[in-house]
Amino acid sequence: MTRRTIPFACLALLTAITLGCGSEGEDAPTTAAPSAKGGFAVTIDGQSFAIDYATGKTTVDLVHKLNSDANGYGCITSLRIRMSRDDDTCPLTLRYEPKGGELQLVEASFGAIEPIEQAGAVIGSRTCAGFPGTDGGGAIVYKLAGGTGTLSTPPLGPGEANQEQATLKGRTLSPKGTIQLQHKGKLFDLDTSAIVVSGDLVSTGSTTVSCGTAVGIDLCPQGVTYGAALGEHIRRPGDAYACTDAGAYDLGEFCGKPLMLFTYQHWVANPSRNPDGHENFSGKAILQGMAGLVDKYGSDIAFAIVVLSGSQKVVVENPAQPGTYQASGPAPTQADCDAIRTAYGIPEDVVMLYDQDKVLNGTDKRLVGVNFTPSMLTADSQGKIVALLPAEDGKMELSAVEAAIEAAIAAN
Repeated sequence: MTRRTIPFACLALLTAITLGCGSEGEDAPTTAAPSAKGGFAVTIDGQSFAIDYATGKTTVDLVHKLNSDANGYGCITSLRIRMSRDDDTCPLTLRYEPKGGELQLVEASFGAIEPIEQAGAVIGSRTCAGFPGTDGGGAIVYKLAGGTGTLSTPPLGPGEANQEQATLKGRTLSPKGTIQLQHKGKLFDLDTSAIVVSGDLVSTGSTTVSCGTAVGIDLCPQGVTYGAALGEHIRRPGDAYACTDAGAYDLGEFCGKPLMLFTYQHWVANPSRNPDGHENFSGKAILQGMAGLVDKYGSDIAFAIVVLSGSQKVVVENPAQPGTYQASGPAPTQADCDAIRTAYGIPEDVVMLYDQDKVLNGTDKRLVGVNFTPSMLTADSQGKIVALLPAEDGKMELSAVEAAIEAAIAAN
């Protein structure tokens, strides 16, 4: 066998090509894996525990809305942070989804004793050494029980949003808010703002995910004029109560999406208790057609009904004109809400509210600046009133309602 010798110059050239040496060689891309700073401290049953995730493992899972436009943007639809010690014990998991223009915490857990599963069967466990209450064994996983957590992070930009696997260089995630984690009878507070995660993140693109409905009080404009007239903003909070749980309801919850708001006196639609009233009152067709309106426009506008009175007619003296009397109705109840929803087949997508304290008939608090009942308004996504019905003739036709809805949608 003949041995061939490679000249030194050629060997040097091959080495340079292989290693990419020299001024024209390209540096290999570098990535900075996500890492955490901070943690939490807790005292349970007189025992204290503290952890700093800076010396452990951190993973971040991201999903974004895939945008076919290379120059477009893509919202983050899911963000999950998991931190643990190096041995994978003491895992804290925080998962966020979009709502109200930012990411909100929807799921959280801490594994004091975390089961290890394989093919659906528990084959072992990982114990967080030093955490109170872990001496007895068994699975102990604390889960989200209350509080509010948020996370603000920009969407994926051009060159990122159109990628199925996008690397987001040098991102910093700063959770906010104090939450409660609970396991059976044990509960502790965790301040998420004590944690910061930074590094390069990888996001998976998907066409089947949703960016969520960006609505809520946080989207309401500041320093505006509230009232009931055209061009003013819907009065907040509004002094109405949710028919579902009798809780005070801030009308700012609709900010971020156009709104149709229908105010309704229950007593006017009850001929047996209001013999001089109207079985075919103006606006009845709107209530009967509410399901059709929701089907047609529900993806673009929110719907709400505010019940202003109960169903029984009462006659009271007009305080502004002593000796004169006017018909009215008692304060509404949740039962009135249920009766109206049933009578007219109001879809569950329509938010039902009621004037529990009967204060929304006064000119300083009324929601719709029209001297008729029923009445309604439509507003743009900022809560600015775009249309009021009925007109001066007191009639409220379905075609006019549709025009008002379309004007609110177009105003955005």
